Amino acid sequence: MNIIHTKVTNGTIWVLNDYLTQGRPKTYLNDDVDSGGATITVFSIAIFAAGNYYAQIGETDSSNAEIIKMHASTAPTGNTITLAANLANNHSANEPVYFLGYNQIEYNTAPTDGGTKTVLATNDADPTHKWSRMYLADYTTTDPYIVVRFKNEGATTYTGYSDYLPIATSTYNSVDYLLKESMRESKAEFSETLTPDYLISQINECLREIRKHKNKISWTQSYNSILGQTAQGVFKYAMPTDIFDKYSTKAINSLRIGAELPLEKVGVDYFFSTLLEDVKYTQVRTAVTGAAGTTTLEIDNSYDFASSGSIVVGSVTITYSGVTRSATVGVLTGVPASGAGSMTASIAEDDYVFQNASVSSPERWTTFNGNLYIYPLPGSDYANLNVYSDYFKTITSVDSASDVVDYIQYDMIKNWLKWKIRAHTKNDGVDDMEDSAYLQFLDQLRVIIRKDRDINAKGFRNIYDLNDNSSDFNPRQIRNGQI
Repeated sequence: MNIIHTKVTNGTIWVLNDYLTQGRPKTYLNDDVDSGGATITVFSIAIFAAGNYYAQIGETDSSNAEIIKMHASTAPTGNTITLAANLANNHSANEPVYFLGYNQIEYNTAPTDGGTKTVLATNDADPTHKWSRMYLADYTTTDPYIVVRFKNEGATTYTGYSDYLPIATSTYNSVDYLLKESMRESKAEFSETLTPDYLISQINECLREIRKHKNKISWTQSYNSILGQTAQGVFKYAMPTDIFDKYSTKAINSLRIGAELPLEKVGVDYFFSTLLEDVKYTQVRTAVTGAAGTTTLEIDNSYDFASSGSIVVGSVTITYSGVTRSATVGVLTGVPASGAGSMTASIAEDDYVFQNASVSSPERWTTFNGNLYIYPLPGSDYANLNVYSDYFKTITSVDSASDVVDYIQYDMIKNWLKWKIRAHTKNDGVDDMEDSAYLQFLDQLRVIIRKDRDINAKGFRNIYDLNDNSSDFNPRQIRNGQI
């Protein structure tokens, strides 16, 4: 998230001025001062110094607030601060005086979200309003994105940039649209506690709340996703990066190899303790390049392997006659230099080494520690086939106004935001569990749960009418864990 907040409405770029004063040192005027004055007296000059610095006199959004540069060479003394220019407005004793780092706003355009920025204009910040405004009609640009930063005019120093924001009207599923509409419908204004960043965090909180009640959501399903291709002697595949839970089997509904019927899902304990009960496996410690004539194979751990016998590495069955036991660098010795049982192909480091493994048609699968496993090992008839998965994706979180929410029922998020906004504007930050917007959110959540209730490990179903709210359902049932 970015602490500089912007919005675009009807060709106007708005920049929230609170960045200038939030967390900045301040003091107060000792005496009244008239417009045209070149000095001010304050309670304390300890936070001020001569140079390329600016002061804001008055609170933001007050009619007489102004930002003025301090004198570059005349240091504050006693209780007096010398200004670089005369005051434009009258000010009264006890008005706040902020020590600012910046006084202007630089507006940039860009051809893409995250693209190269071009300065469009640099304007003075307007402290007499909560938002500084720039009218696009006064400038010429064909770029579709706007991005801003604050500038210290005297020192030519800058803050970081804001998020990129579309100049055109925001789409209904954008974070910017959700924030603007929620605030407009709530008739609310941003404040030190009710900020765009807070509402963005609440969009993510809302998405987590939905996921908490309903893991398998129809519009997050992914069909026929290819995890990789089968190879002889390979039983491990990385889980999809966007799956909602990579550490259990519950996010995957189906796993298939090529045109075969789905494999059977089994628990991780059954897979490794029962299916692989007699199977010994480790990984190759040292690669073997140009394997012909090589008579030893280094493996990670050789303790469980028979004193002599055969192993499977990829598509190759290798025989050996001796073992050097080690838990770090075990060695299988007596590998034939040629002929049956020899290493007929190069072997890569970390290739799996199996003993007593079944090599045929994979029938079962499980997941463990972010990976998916199949067994039996694919034989030659099952090599070079796609591994297909049907799974449920995570809901992507958002962190800027230009992001798009990966979600189908946007009014549901808007109700959540309106509930949180009202907590700040009407209830001292305390959530009202009887608020109408929150109850509407719960009712919409009930619809999702009801429509998707029969999604299970045997297959998917689609949502039909998310707007069908007919029910004698009591939304408090969700809160009470009854649905």
